[in-house]
Amino acid sequence: MRAVNGEEDRQGCSGADEHGRSAETLLPIRVEAAGVLVDLHFGPGLELLSREIAHLWRHLIVPARSGEPALRRSYRQGPAGAGAGDVPVPEGPEGSYVVSGDVTRQLIDHLAGSSLLLHAGAVDVDRIGVVLLLGPSGAGKSTATARLGRRGRYLTDELTVLDPRAFTVSGYPKPISLMAPLGAGPKRDLPLPEAGLEPALRAEAPAHVVLVDRIRPNADRAAGEEGLFRVPLALALPAVVEQTSALWRVPGGLATLARLVDRCGGLLVARYHEAEVLPDLLADPPPAVAEHWERVVPPAACRPPGLGEFAVTPFRDALLLDDLALILSDGRLLSVSSVAALVWQLLAVGGPMGFAEIRSSAVEALGHHPRADVILEGALRELVRVEAAESGGGVTWVDELRASSAGPA
Repeated sequence: MRAVNGEEDRQGCSGADEHGRSAETLLPIRVEAAGVLVDLHFGPGLELLSREIAHLWRHLIVPARSGEPALRRSYRQGPAGAGAGDVPVPEGPEGSYVVSGDVTRQLIDHLAGSSLLLHAGAVDVDRIGVVLLLGPSGAGKSTATARLGRRGRYLTDELTVLDPRAFTVSGYPKPISLMAPLGAGPKRDLPLPEAGLEPALRAEAPAHVVLVDRIRPNADRAAGEEGLFRVPLALALPAVVEQTSALWRVPGGLATLARLVDRCGGLLVARYHEAEVLPDLLADPPPAVAEHWERVVPPAACRPPGLGEFAVTPFRDALLLDDLALILSDGRLLSVSSVAALVWQLLAVGGPMGFAEIRSSAVEALGHHPRADVILEGALRELVRVEAAESGGGVTWVDELRASSAGPA
């Protein structure tokens, strides 16, 4: 096994643990994952797991002279809670899956804010290009990535790392994680050759962003037909944001995501019974679509609302699409529409305003309406309810809302 020192066989010193069992001091395994050097340390009793990891990750192992590692992880046998700082690993075939999951989480923490991070598979396929495959857990992402990856080069099945400017991909071709047949056990990691996959460490910007929507067995006709469909940006962005990590830490993160989707001609939804049809579907995608959107840049400093005024709550990035506002704050995405979207835009651009000023600006934008006061109050209520806006007090219904939210004294 190639270890951190470049030798073919793992070296160690023998001894005994507190139970009198033979123990081996294992050399760390150093891997380069998405351009990040990671040292993996295994404690006594994890000799077999260490060898398995060296086998599964061998295409990413680098020698010690490659530089100082950015991350160090230590694994041990035993229950959670013992051995502060070490990661407990259960006995059984799922041990390698626990290690790969831990490495993935550490990479997310390390790269958050400097890279665009998607919970997505990525493959580079000849005559199709780089394809990102997104979907919630259990949607069949890893299976789709494996099937499509056999037609090209495998970049990752779990964490896609993109440059937020050029959208080039830093490969993280970890062992592919698949469920046991018929759900007979936990996920386990497979060596790439066993899955028929060729790893790649980098790739050009994606040609397609695809949300996988596998049709379950015995689904009724309401589930729809197989095919590849474009999704409007107003629906696409919330679906993609759900599959990101720490997007709010990327400067202009929401606009960056919109540029990625635009560059690919819009988000695709792939509906299929079996993943084998994906190459044929992607070989003939529907026409690209382009939609207008406008970014709202967060102000450098916000004046808090005074008595009788309203203001937007702090946000990281926002987009306006037709009559919809998508607002990204720390850890969540808000969507407000119609008049509420317009009022939010007025407050975001113009700063805190009282009701009379909001009414004047809204009428200028939309024209007079006999029920303008009622409509605008409803819009402000919605913005305050979802915490997209706040009041400085002195507004009867806001004070009542605060009192009801606080509950009995």
